[in-house]
Amino acid sequence: MPIKLLLSLSMLVVNFAFAQTNPKLDICMTHGDCQDKVSVEEGVKCYIIKTGTTPSGEQSCALRCYTSKLGSYCKSIQEEDFGYCKQEKDTPVPIFNANDPNRCDSAIDLPF
Repeated sequence: MPIKLLLSLSMLVVNFAFAQTNPKLDICMTHGDCQDKVSVEEGVKCYIIKTGTTPSGEQSCALRCYTSKLGSYCKSIQEEDFGYCKQEKDTPVPIFNANDPNRCDSAIDLPF
């Protein structure tokens, strides 16, 4: 086994052990590999959404959270052709500060 691959797997196991509550590790090559390994659950997904423009013409936005079906995806390991299955429900809520003048820089259109 190449040393780079061995080190990547070692780091994956260490990171997974400390960052996840589920001790099961599912190795994947594509997002499709995770669909049968991790069940789809109902959960909440949050976004910073574009809500229009202010009277002065600036972009307005807000943090919005939606209940939806959440599955999993293949989170790649840096510089490798494989990764591990990560549940969407583990995605953090975006940081939104209403007083930050750049708060809408990462805003997206309504996702559906």
